[in-house]
Amino acid sequence: MKFQSSSMVIAGLFGAGIFFVSLITVASTVRPVRLDCPIGTGIAKGFEMSSMYINDIGLDGRPYGPHRGTLPPPVCVDNGFVVYKDKFTDSELSHLEKYIFSPEYQKIWRSGSPVYYRLAKIYEYLEHPIHTYARLYLVATWSFRSLRDDLSKRLQHQNRGGQGYYIREAIQALNVAIDDMRSKRRTYDKRYVEFHYLLVELYRRMGEFESAQKKLDWVKNTDLDTSFIDPVILDYQDYLIAQQDSDGHRVSESLRMPSN
Repeated sequence: MKFQSSSMVIAGLFGAGIFFVSLITVASTVRPVRLDCPIGTGIAKGFEMSSMYINDIGLDGRPYGPHRGTLPPPVCVDNGFVVYKDKFTDSELSHLEKYIFSPEYQKIWRSGSPVYYRLAKIYEYLEHPIHTYARLYLVATWSFRSLRDDLSKRLQHQNRGGQGYYIREAIQALNVAIDDMRSKRRTYDKRYVEFHYLLVELYRRMGEFESAQKKLDWVKNTDLDTSFIDPVILDYQDYLIAQQDSDGHRVSESLRMPSN
């Protein structure tokens, strides 16, 4: 059964220059997906989102609109495996089973971790280059809805599975990915810049304003391609950091930023 998960939509969004004040809008198409689990027994359930209507975007790239959120690939109900593609070879499944049925993965699944976080862990186990899946750690933070949640709560929960924990995981993954790409940064170009920008937002959300400002200054001064990020958004990040604002904000709010 061929399906298109919203992870594909996410990849398209990040590749399309989403950090613009002029917002992307596409139609929403969602339908339920039910298929045999390729690992173990039972079924995998989820939803397919081939496209979505977007009327605003978070400063971290999260799309907002009248859709059901960022829908992950189908998940096996009996073991938590994330069915991230249509077909697997026998050797792939044999290798994956060792991890999916391991105490480590089962603990992650049963703890209620976001699906995209588990998918990132699967790619990590498969030893994919981290720059190809580091965004998934960021997307895992989108499972938490509140834009105006209290920073103290994020800090309180950073070691026990709350939003703060997954933001920390995303920060670590993006930093490792940047280190991985550094020697070939001109080859990766926009992705290298994008990961620096995303760290601006994540550091700011954790109240680490000095680190956020350093990353922002890097983005503003690099000679790599930053054309996919609207300068208004960079100015808005500058404003938020100066205000020591750690709340989540949307791109549209940059239009209401006080003028100097």
